[in-house]
Amino acid sequence: MRPILSLSFMAVFLLTAGSVGCGSKKPQIVTLESNNTLTTLRSLDSAYENRDATAFMKNVARGFPDRRDFRKALNKVFSKYPTIRFTIHYEKMLIMIKERRRIEATFNWDVERKTAGGRIVRDGGRVTCILDPQGKTLRSIRGKNPFVSRAVPRK
Repeated sequence: MRPILSLSFMAVFLLTAGSVGCGSKKPQIVTLESNNTLTTLRSLDSAYENRDATAFMKNVARGFPDRRDFRKALNKVFSKYPTIRFTIHYEKMLIMIKERRRIEATFNWDVERKTAGGRIVRDGGRVTCILDPQGKTLRSIRGKNPFVSRAVPRK
């Protein structure tokens, strides 16, 4: 009975020591890049809902394709819709970190834009946002751009 009890205590001790030792590791670079990606997407989401084009464009890379046209389209959306609700489905997100080149975040999104007259425009889909290697700025969008209105109004 005693040898079994000692072996049990030894196993518990080793498992506890192993888990404590693993918990003290510093975050890996991949973890930091993923966190930066989520922070950038949340910033884009917040600036979009608050209709703040300047804050939104701070998270968009200078080399973004047609950046000037994108900003114009964004301002047009902000002037047309005084209320915007934008949702990123984080539970269905896939973040792929391409070694030292870019980060791709693929996710589902929904948006509801309401005009001053009360008309609601809903849209949604799945998109891939391509971010810089640190995950801090949006480089391009693959798929339907979630920030530009193309939906058909519903009553």
